[in-house]
Amino acid sequence: MLSQRGTSRFSSVTILCPDGVTGGPEALHQLCYELNNLGIDAGLVYREQKYNFTLTTRYVSASVPESNSAMEAYSAYAPRIIGHRQFDSKSLLILPEVYLELAYRFGQATSVPVACWILGVPNAEAAPTMKDEARKAEFLGRVIPFYQSFYARRFLELNGGRTSIPIFDYIDRRFVLSEERIMDRTGRIPRSIAYFPRKGGDVAAKFFEIAAQLIPDLKPIPIHRMSRDQVINALSKAQFYIDFGTQPGKDRVPREAAALGAAVLLREAGAASFYEDHPLERDYLFSATEAMNGSLARRVAAMINDPMPHLEKQQYYRQKIRLEKEEFLLQLRQFFLIE
Repeated sequence: MLSQRGTSRFSSVTILCPDGVTGGPEALHQLCYELNNLGIDAGLVYREQKYNFTLTTRYVSASVPESNSAMEAYSAYAPRIIGHRQFDSKSLLILPEVYLELAYRFGQATSVPVACWILGVPNAEAAPTMKDEARKAEFLGRVIPFYQSFYARRFLELNGGRTSIPIFDYIDRRFVLSEERIMDRTGRIPRSIAYFPRKGGDVAAKFFEIAAQLIPDLKPIPIHRMSRDQVINALSKAQFYIDFGTQPGKDRVPREAAALGAAVLLREAGAASFYEDHPLERDYLFSATEAMNGSLARRVAAMINDPMPHLEKQQYYRQKIRLEKEEFLLQLRQFFLIE
């Protein structure tokens, strides 16, 4: 098994995390879980004022909640929440890019190794440090940059980061169906399109207004305010999944939809512009203009009459998604363990 334990390069790993329920916190909980499975002393600290969060060059501390939305949503990752961690020169502190400014300030003040995981590029772009050439150079020279997508890797390269570490994530295994089950379900699914209305909602609304005229029996399936099981159920009933958002990182919902057997179309922006992040043919990418002027609706109207060829063309995409966990564990072993 890839999860075999080894010798850690670090005496401990501490991961600062928001307590929300989005793709970023899930990736951070996932990282902590898999590091502990590798025999590494890893723990999560919720960096919120309500938890009495304190970070110094010698230690980090915060109260441990009995429960919160993140602990409930990510219980499958057995969250290991720590209340206090003393640092030494072999401790590693990991912060997501939403805490980039904290990573910069802390990294300049201590000999403790600090890593910043770029999960969403726009958050990193907006950080004041990345807008100042001197501070940016200090940040990239002192802080270890992890990237979750090739889009983030390119962002780091364009800003002068010569060395960065790939740490991808993986989707919940409950979303993953075999090819046999996907092909079996296809003929029993009505004309339906799942989408995520929180991202690109205005573009989506215009698309569905036009699509309703071209596909009278079309069933839109908005993925909104659902539990994990409800998302699985909804995506399982979709022929297609269209993502109208700008893909700040390698977003989970398109991958979840594909793994459950929906043919995927992505707005060509952010990580969706990188084949390495979403290996789809160009026929499955579109611009906001195409979504709003009817071009995409006409394309989808033709596709939805015969979805099978599109599922077949996306088989490599689904296979890559199925292998994400193995890739993730290999990346963790390569960076965190001494073989």
